[in-house]
Amino acid sequence: MKLLSKLALPKKTKLATFVYEVKPTNFGTLPDDKKMAALSKFFQTQSSIQKPIRIIMLKEPLELEVGNETRYLQIPRTYVVSSESLELILEQIGLEYSVVASAPNWKIKSENLNNMILEDGNFAKCYTLYKMPAILPAAWAHSLLSKVDVVSIWIKPIESHKAVSQMIRYTGLVGTCATKSHNARYSFQKGQEVLEALSRQETKLFNCSVVVMIKANDLASLNLADRNFKTAMRANLASFDATTAMQKQMLVEGIGKVLYFELGSTAIFYPFVSADMIEVPNGVPLGINLNTMAPVIYDYTQRENYNILLLASSGAGKSVTAKTALTRLSDKYPDAMIFIVDPNGEYEAVAEHLKLNLIKVTQESKLGLEPFKLFTPSDAADILGDITKAPDTVRKEFRAKAGGCNDVKELYQKVSDEAKKFLVDLVEGPISNVLCGDSRFENRTVISLRGTSGEERVSMLLLLALGKIWKQINSVPARIPKILVIDEGWMLFQMASAGRFLNMIARVGRKFNVVFMFIPQRPEDVIENDFGRAIADNAG
Repeated sequence: MKLLSKLALPKKTKLATFVYEVKPTNFGTLPDDKKMAALSKFFQTQSSIQKPIRIIMLKEPLELEVGNETRYLQIPRTYVVSSESLELILEQIGLEYSVVASAPNWKIKSENLNNMILEDGNFAKCYTLYKMPAILPAAWAHSLLSKVDVVSIWIKPIESHKAVSQMIRYTGLVGTCATKSHNARYSFQKGQEVLEALSRQETKLFNCSVVVMIKANDLASLNLADRNFKTAMRANLASFDATTAMQKQMLVEGIGKVLYFELGSTAIFYPFVSADMIEVPNGVPLGINLNTMAPVIYDYTQRENYNILLLASSGAGKSVTAKTALTRLSDKYPDAMIFIVDPNGEYEAVAEHLKLNLIKVTQESKLGLEPFKLFTPSDAADILGDITKAPDTVRKEFRAKAGGCNDVKELYQKVSDEAKKFLVDLVEGPISNVLCGDSRFENRTVISLRGTSGEERVSMLLLLALGKIWKQINSVPARIPKILVIDEGWMLFQMASAGRFLNMIARVGRKFNVVFMFIPQRPEDVIENDFGRAIADNAG
């Protein structure tokens, strides 16, 4: 709730040199409980400060290579400037930030009464928030960036005893009119609530001012932008004033109309917002967000987990997205290991484009997919039980006799005649040809299963190929990036052992520097499956 406004602009306040860039969150898409948690962190920051802070939100130019084309785009950045160190506060409440050398600044060539000319030749005009409705949504100030180029918020905490005194005067003033005006009665009630909360030290009071800046190439364009901005603000019932002869001070120092806010009402200033994925400076460009026209820049190292789960309906572009991400990551990390497990041959052309080794399983033999060489004996026994769809009694026999076996043939020799029936195809059938051998996959390989008959056989080969890949990944130092792509991964959910193996990769892949890209056919394949939901929980 906005309480009262002063009629005088604040005195020039010199803010010293503690400057932080704070990482934004996708605030608009968060569920309500996580929005409240984010706002709580913001309130904690303000409750902890002793001196004024200035929050600067702006759009900065970014040169982006998208394919063979260079695009120049604007990306939002958020800075916090203070005359006191905020590092301990930011760390304690869990906000991600980086320390920067200086606050954003603008070189001004000349100042006119109602605008400025910047040194780059652009015209600029500043406005201060003068009046606003009683209710606005959280992060409202950040939404102004869609209409302006800079949003500056100046916040100064008021000492507790002074805040109580000011609220007593305020409630006394509006109380005299409360019987005559509905608005005055509402303001009096809210003022009383804030006064009681201040007395119990449950809230704080702040002096705040909001300044925005628009710029354009020429004066005519600036005047058009001015009209568009004022029209948009009238729709929000917010009033901004371009204070005459104060343009330079408003831009450089953030000086504007001072308004009183209590802690909860500062939610409208929540600045750490982004609906975009702009992970600079080390991210790779994936495309453009068509809703915001911002670049989509992905840096896997900024994630808690390095897993990418692509969920969309058939025909929505999952394969195109996966191939784009793969190409960009390959360009960014030319020494990375790349393994693609491809049931339908979708990536055979990609193998040629990225100069990856291509293995067509239907045309190969002696691929070294022997389960006992890829997994522990107990895991190999479980996998064989899933592959062969053996009953529980036979599975127990596999597990009991797997110890000491070097391959399926040795297990075959150990088990009963009844159990042999379930292993005979792996020992004597065509599939036995791909199990034998000691060959190592090259470090940049596509394994295509196109032409393999039957989903069960495809699932089996998917799992065995994945086991061999994972063993090679474990043998390489973690400093080397690895990119692992599994297309049509839903097939692996048909086997419990495969689902558990996928979950293990999703959990520990980060430890081995693995970017794990998992592509199911349909969202339901993940959402309706316990193994799929576990992968979703570990997606970055």
